[in-house]
Amino acid sequence: IYCEQEFKKLDFQTKQINWTITNETGTLRGLHYQPNQAKIVRCVSGSIFDAIIDIRKESETYGQHFCTVLNDSEPGCALYVPPGCAHGFQCLTKQATVMYFASEYYNKTTEGGISWNDPAFNIHWPHPPKKISRRDQNFDWRTNV
Repeated sequence: IYCEQEFKKLDFQTKQINWTITNETGTLRGLHYQPNQAKIVRCVSGSIFDAIIDIRKESETYGQHFCTVLNDSEPGCALYVPPGCAHGFQCLTKQATVMYFASEYYNKTTEGGISWNDPAFNIHWPHPPKKISRRDQNFDWRTNV
């Protein structure tokens, strides 16, 4: 789960570890970001479709997204989310447990989000979302970046 040498290669210091359990296929969480927070995401049970959007204006990959599947059949597999990138996932199984290491403490005042279906990014989610929190449905990232 943790190797100090590997995290140091990313200049990553863990300040908080979060754990979330999703109990329905198709549930969508995100897309969330905090400007200076990096994350390392692992799916410890079940399977998720994971998405990252680069919203760093100075980045060569600004506006691009990357998607992958994380699951418990590859327990050592993790995804690095750089600071300044938004992150979200969709549950692909009946239940999924996700653990993520965060480089900064959660701060509600700096958190922002992007709507899961924002046409600027055109993410092709595997399922039509079954559940999305009210907060996640109402994000408009253009007002927060």
